[in-house]
Amino acid sequence: MKRFFNPEMKLKKLSRSAMETLAIIAYKGPITKAEIEQIRSVGVDKTMSNLLERKLIYISGRKKTAGTPNLYEVTDDFYSYLNIRGKQELPGNEQFQKIELLYKEDEKEENEDTKEGEKLNSEEDSELKAKEEIKKIKE
Repeated sequence: MKRFFNPEMKLKKLSRSAMETLAIIAYKGPITKAEIEQIRSVGVDKTMSNLLERKLIYISGRKKTAGTPNLYEVTDDFYSYLNIRGKQELPGNEQFQKIELLYKEDEKEENEDTKEGEKLNSEEDSELKAKEEIKKIKE
């Protein structure tokens, strides 16, 4: 995944929720918060305020419907973060599948690291239990 991002942009790692929300805004924007929540099936209040704070999205206007909700779009900083010039350079379906594969590879590596750590902890626990059992038997 890191291959697609601009290394000069100094941003904290984005959460999965933030990345999903950004993708929705990038492809569907201008879009309301309610429409994003409907797509994601979860609330996005904290994620949206975080993205606004990081200047990756902005309020581009208001939707002319009941309540006139804010419309959100991604900023030029977002495009810089992805190392592209604009919406027209966003990955298409084929590129998106490649990115998804890279994301899955990264996730698999993280899971393998976690499993290895859990295995070591499990082995240490088993060793400790065995020592305790031997100690009890000797007493």
